[in-house]
Amino acid sequence: MWARWASALVVLLIAGCSTNAGATPAVAVNSVLASARPVATVSPSLAPVGWAQTYGSDLAELHDVVAGPHGLAAVGCAADLSGNCLEGLLLTSPDGSTWTKVDLAGAADTRIWRVRQAGGRLFAIGDQVEDAKAEVRAAVWVSHDGSSWQAIDSPSFTDRSVEDVIASPAGTLAVGIHAPYSSEGYGVVVWDISAQDAFGLPRDVRATDGPATLAGAVWTGDRYLAWGPCGPCPSGDHVTSTVLAVSADGRTWRALPTIAAFHGSSVGQILATASGLVAVGRRGTASPTEPRAWTSSDGATWQAAAVPTGQGALGTVGLEAGLLVARGNEPVGDERRSLTWISVDGASWTRLPAGVDMPDLTGYDAASRATVGARACVAGTFYGRENQLEPRAAIYCR
Repeated sequence: MWARWASALVVLLIAGCSTNAGATPAVAVNSVLASARPVATVSPSLAPVGWAQTYGSDLAELHDVVAGPHGLAAVGCAADLSGNCLEGLLLTSPDGSTWTKVDLAGAADTRIWRVRQAGGRLFAIGDQVEDAKAEVRAAVWVSHDGSSWQAIDSPSFTDRSVEDVIASPAGTLAVGIHAPYSSEGYGVVVWDISAQDAFGLPRDVRATDGPATLAGAVWTGDRYLAWGPCGPCPSGDHVTSTVLAVSADGRTWRALPTIAAFHGSSVGQILATASGLVAVGRRGTASPTEPRAWTSSDGATWQAAAVPTGQGALGTVGLEAGLLVARGNEPVGDERRSLTWISVDGASWTRLPAGVDMPDLTGYDAASRATVGARACVAGTFYGRENQLEPRAAIYCR
């Protein structure tokens, strides 16, 4: 039954790139923790075929969009002509058709990278760079209803960056890195977040042969799994690779043995499904890179998946209507365009034609998509085109 539904969805998605198609499906997916691993519930709905711009702003960036309890939230920053962020930007919309800017306290010199739903709350996550103080600080806002937002502050935010927020039966964790001014981030830092939205004391994760810095983390259903680049790599050959660390409680971490399948590659995201783990990313460090994906039943042993050859990278992966959907990009000249790959089992992937799942706009940098009601929306940024006032933030919905 699952395979038949997935095959039908593929046909409908591909039909959406034809101008004769009457409608394409849009789905809202809510991940929940059940039994040992998360599964997804699906609410399919129909949406118009064509993408329409519902928000645009010169000298601004948008990096992420998510569905909340009462609509959508998109995040980024207002910027100058050099792309320096002047103020954090957070937009909300009940249906994707109109957008309202939220007046954020303490958002000067801030870029907001992510908005996450965890533990019944929305977290807007970014970094604040204060050149006058030669200081980098984590910047976090929280909302319980998707409309009103409050800044969270902590002395531990100085010279640290929060990268993600993760919910689990044991509580809600924030994970991040050390972020000294004018230097590369390093290490892995973990905070407990209370039910009252307070960040606890930061904990440094020191897993021997574990990640030198954090790329991401996830709750797998029975433990936390963090990943990032090794430094130095155990193989000693100076080739990039991704290493993993696990924890049952978020406090004590241990590194897993080197994953041979990750050699020469960088993992962008790992997803826990009912049957195991799926990772997506890229091979290589210098452009052009190649898209890659992997699967695992236990997190310790990984197998490379079959991904169509070509240039580009996979950045995110999620479950939508029981189908694995990975989004990323490919180079087009000196610019990039968004692409989507789909899979029934994670072991074999199909690349969708450009424009089926994401707007087909060269130079439009977007990797996240969210659905509310019958409408799907994508938030992203145009960068560096000649004779244009850019960066330029834009949201497209259909």
